[in-house]
Amino acid sequence: MHDSSAASEANEVRNCFVLHRGSRPPYHSRNPKPGSPWKPLEPDARKPGSGEKTLRDLKKAEYHSGSARSRFLVVAAFAGILGIGGGFAQGQENASNPLAAVSSTDPRLQYFDLGESDQTEAWIDGAYMATPKLKLRYEVHYVSTNVTGSREADWESFHFKPIYFPKKGTFGNWNYTWAVGLEWIVTFDHADRGIGCGKPPPGDFQCRPMPGSGSDQIAPLAALSLVKGGLVVVPLVQHFVEYDGQEVNQTAVRLIAIQSLPKAFWTKLDAIVPFDWENDLIPATFEIQLGRMMTPAFGLYFDALFGIGSDRPYDWGLGVGLRFSY
Repeated sequence: MHDSSAASEANEVRNCFVLHRGSRPPYHSRNPKPGSPWKPLEPDARKPGSGEKTLRDLKKAEYHSGSARSRFLVVAAFAGILGIGGGFAQGQENASNPLAAVSSTDPRLQYFDLGESDQTEAWIDGAYMATPKLKLRYEVHYVSTNVTGSREADWESFHFKPIYFPKKGTFGNWNYTWAVGLEWIVTFDHADRGIGCGKPPPGDFQCRPMPGSGSDQIAPLAALSLVKGGLVVVPLVQHFVEYDGQEVNQTAVRLIAIQSLPKAFWTKLDAIVPFDWENDLIPATFEIQLGRMMTPAFGLYFDALFGIGSDRPYDWGLGVGLRFSY
């Protein structure tokens, strides 16, 4: 009787234990790189009041017809992410956050619709935590496009971005991390073959390079990561200037919001608004990402990409990525 009672108690104790295995999502971001048009638009020679619409008129009309819808999509997407209740602790470790203290390698594939042409981009988005306060990010881009009328493919650019975290702390219910960094961009100068070309502006069927094409650049940045439960918000500003090639003078304002979800899912909104001071352009974009970590070391995600306004570098795009965290 005594042995039977002891065995029963042992079984009850054993049944009380529940194994729990956490998962840790990570992150990504792609920042459009500044640049200037490959072929400047021809000035419109028609006199004002002639009754004919100029190229500027056409661009302005196109912008106003689509800008309200674009602004609504951005606001709705942010509201959807910020409105998801409950926090999940994995948010601050999501590698889709450029300031996350994680090491990862993401092979990515993205398709862009340019209107009358298209572009497919295969690239590696990687990050390595050299020290708790220093993160090294890198990207290598390979592009295939038919923007010139024939299919061309080649290497487009290499990016290297050290990011330093000088201070961390708490403000109310938010944990914050300050970051400063410097991005080095080397392009392989294939714009004459359409490599890196964006959507041609209205009335011009020539190639207009995507921001950053055709010049080597340096780009200092400053950012702040705010974490509350499973929600991460990252405002970031970065300025691009060339040291070789086409003249570049562009400031990009970026806002990232990431929400961790149950079962190791996450969703992200990444809005980028570059101000091209040299060419008076605003090639704005935003990205919606949905992903899941299948294991703590491996994940899969999908991107929906949208161009905003008349200066958009593409109309829309789709992407897929794999994530290896370590």
